[in-house]
Order: sequence, then structure tokens, then C-alpha cells
Amino acid sequence: MNLLNLTTSAPTTNHLAPRASVAPVSRPLLVAARDWPRELLAREPRLAIYGALLLVLLAPLALAWGVDDRVLRGANVWLKPMKFAGAIALLALTTAWFVGHLPVLQRSARSIDRIVWLLIGAGSFELAYIVFQAGLGEASHYNVGDAWHAAMYSLMGLGAVTLTATQPMLAWQLYRHPDPSLPVAYRQAVLIGLVLTFVLGAGVGGVLSARQPPDGGATLPFFGWALKGGDLRPAHFLGIHAEQVLPLFGFAVASLHLKGPQRWVGLATAFYVAVFAFLVTWGLSASDHPVDPAGLADLERRAQYRHPGTDHRHPRQRGHPAPASPGDSARGPGHRGCEPASAASATEATLATSESARDVNTIGTFAPSTSPAHSAPPM
Repeated sequence: MNLLNLTTSAPTTNHLAPRASVAPVSRPLLVAARDWPRELLAREPRLAIYGALLLVLLAPLALAWGVDDRVLRGANVWLKPMKFAGAIALLALTTAWFVGHLPVLQRSARSIDRIVWLLIGAGSFELAYIVFQAGLGEASHYNVGDAWHAAMYSLMGLGAVTLTATQPMLAWQLYRHPDPSLPVAYRQAVLIGLVLTFVLGAGVGGVLSARQPPDGGATLPFFGWALKGGDLRPAHFLGIHAEQVLPLFGFAVASLHLKGPQRWVGLATAFYVAVFAFLVTWGLSASDHPVDPAGLADLERRAQYRHPGTDHRHPRQRGHPAPASPGDSARGPGHRGCEPASAASATEATLATSESARDVNTIGTFAPSTSPAHSAPPM
């Protein structure tokens, strides 16, 4: 059997749609890697081009990561833009692939146009703001220290919901206009995966938007997820990628000709949701970490130590002279020790309090690291 052009030899009975549609032109379920660009362009050119541009954008973002050593919460400021560019690109390309399962005439319908432009518009807004904030060395997520950043964070939440909402919209079109030449198990897995992307991904995303992951401790490389629990990001990741995992499983079931393929898809869905529920429970297991709009907790921690030779204050604070500890004069000019805050002057405590609301725009309200080395250095 040729897996590069897997279709059924005869149309199968459609149990997933209420009526037949315009006779579709069946496209292969799997193509050689060298043919992916051509196939995606044939399915949905706008999303294919958009996804490709986002992948190209990864190159300058990676370059910025290599030359810019600023960090937020222990991670380079350009890591988040890279991850989001890759995630939105994958979403766009996956959507383009599934649009190709629709009849030719339906691919140019207004309903598909809405899906395409909602995805491109919401994805571009999300990524543009994240890149903009990274350039400033400031947090994009959980940054609600003033009216501007609070409004932008709310708009980001709306954009994230819009992105995931395009997937059940596409599922509805695939349900109404099925391709009977595709294996039933695969079509079932596609519909379930698209719906779960919204239900699970957006569902836990709403909780995550108001709950800060824990800071410090062991983390998963690259992703930065806390390994000690209390982090909902793994559950969010699993939720939004249901549209890739479950259809791939459905394709595998169809290609292996397993008995009861739809039952296998149902079992896989139940297992997927069970793992998701476990990750949600694990993410909620630790003590709550609500958003800290004033950033007072972080400023209090940062005021406890002053590291030698480096002024880690916000650029707006650098106009104020750094207060010296009682022992600095004895060690010579320019020397800054590493004494606890008990040795700092009252001026420093007053400054930290008066500047707390403004400083949060750089450190982010998502409780940055307790170490000044994890804050964005002066620009």
C-alpha cells in the first residue's frame, strides 16, 4: 500500500454528516516532504503563505536571541516570540491542510474566508505585541501594571480565544461538507481534534491567564515549565495541539486497517482528555499564584539584596543615585557589596515603594525571578 497517496478505493458510508455536498476532489492524506509547500498552497494559499512567513520570521528572532542577553523570568526575552511564531505557524498550516478536505467550491466560500482572516488577524496581533514587548525588554503576558498594558493583555486574551475559535468553525464546515473518500476514522479524529483545541485549549487558557506559574525551581528545557507542579502551561499545550495529535492517530488507525477504527479513535480521545485532566489537576496542585498587578512582592524581594558592580534598577529609576550601604565608603568608591536590605538606607525603601507601579512594566506582573540577574538589564 502506498502511504503517500492514502485514500479509500471506494467511498465509505458517511456517518458524520447530515447530507452530501458538492463532489470533492480528494487530496492525498500524506505527501512527501518535498511536496508539502505545493500541497499546502493548493489547499489554502493564504494560510500556507502566512505560515511560511512566520517560519521565516524565526530566523531573525533566533538571531536576536543570540545577540541579546536580556532575560525575563530567567528566559531570554526573545524566546517567547520564537515559541509563539512557531505555534501560530503550525496552527495556520494545520488549518490550511484541513481546508483542503473541503469541496473545491466550498474552499472559496465566505465561511472559509472568515476563518482565514480571523486566524491571520488575531495571530498577527498577538505576535506583533509579543515581539514589541520583547524589544522593550518588558513582559507581554501578565503585565497589567497600568491601563495601557492591562488593556493590551485583555486584547491578547480576546485574540487567543479568536485563534482557537476558528477551529470549531472549520470543524462545522467539514461536518457539513464531508469528503466521503476519506477514511471515516480519520474524519472523526479531525472533527474531534478541532473541537477539543477550542474546548480544552481556550478553557484552560482562561484559567491560566489569571494564574501565574511558579517562579524558580527545576524547569523543562526550552519550554520553561515548572517540574514541581502548579503550572498549567503543559495542560494548555496539550489542549491546543489536539488538532494535530488526534488526526495523526486517526490516520494511523486508517492506514493500519485496525478493526473498529472509530472505536480506536474514541478510546484515544478518552485517553487524551484523561491526560489533559491530570495535567490540569497537577497544574492546580501547588499554592495559587495570582497575577500581581502592582509588582510589590517582586520589588520587596529585589530590595533584599544588592549585587556588586551592577545597577539592576528600572531605567526610570536610574536617575536616582543608588544608595550606598554603611560599609561601602570603607571599601572605596564605586564598590557595591552584597548586603541584605537591613543594611540599606531608608531612601532605597522609599524609592522602591514610590516606583512600584511603574517598575512593573519592565519586570512584568507575572512575578519575575527573585534574582536581579533575571530582570531585564538597563537598555
